[in-house]
Order: sequence, then structure tokens, then C-alpha cells
Amino acid sequence: MNLFDTCQDQELPRLIEKIPFCGVFSHAKHVSLEFGEGASLPDKHKALEGEGKLRRHIKLVSIQDISAKHVREYLALAFKAASKP
Repeated sequence: MNLFDTCQDQELPRLIEKIPFCGVFSHAKHVSLEFGEGASLPDKHKALEGEGKLRRHIKLVSIQDISAKHVREYLALAFKAASKP
């Protein structure tokens, strides 16, 4: 089982709207979730990384990181932020 299968097993929100709110990038040793509006998101779990003007990301190195870094919550926050007119 890989990281993407686990995401489906945990029924992460399937937000199929045509609003770009998160990018998924695979690297040799981790997967990165990139949020274009990340700098404006509340980060109460201190999971967001980056110091740019707009973007932030969450680095996932294990399946456990999905719940440990509160991915479901950040996806919902990012979608809400990107949906604002």
C-alpha cells in the first residue's frame, strides 16, 4: 500500500470543484502538498512549511503524516481560501 492508496482509504475530502487550491508533488523521499494561498491559512498545528509571500506546503514522509499533520483540515482550509471571490 502506498501513500496515495492510504489517502483514499481514509476518505480524505474529494473536492472536485474546478478551483485550484492544492498541488501534489512527489519527490524521491516525500510527497509535498502545496497550497497557493498557504500564507493566509491558520496554522494551529504548525504543519505548514515555507516562508514565501503566498505559498506554503506540507511535507509527507510517511503514511502516518497524513493524520499527524492534520492533512484533512488543511485541505478544507485551503479549499475555502481558494473559493473566496
